[in-house]
Amino acid sequence: MIAVIDTNILVSALWKPGSNASLLISHVLNGVVQPCYDYRIMEEYREVLLRPKFKFSRLQVDLLLNTFIMDGISVIARSSPDAPMNDEDDFFLQCTPLHP
Repeated sequence: MIAVIDTNILVSALWKPGSNASLLISHVLNGVVQPCYDYRIMEEYREVLLRPKFKFSRLQVDLLLNTFIMDGISVIARSSPDAPMNDEDDFFLQCTPLHP
């Protein structure tokens, strides 16, 4: 299965082991779910996960994001006339796989 994973899911997964979000990330780590990402998504993941208020270690964040990079699908994000955009910065909705 291929999925674009929202940043809030990553925060919840790291914050609450055993939650549905952590189960989803477990599926990513086990190869059941293949994450799609572009450079803006990766920048947002890193920026949010390294915020001091969350207290996630840099190593923990790096290991998770490296898994996304190694096992995920790099995408080109582009506007789609079929996707209503309420927020110009919501590039998660714009992801299109490079390889169908």
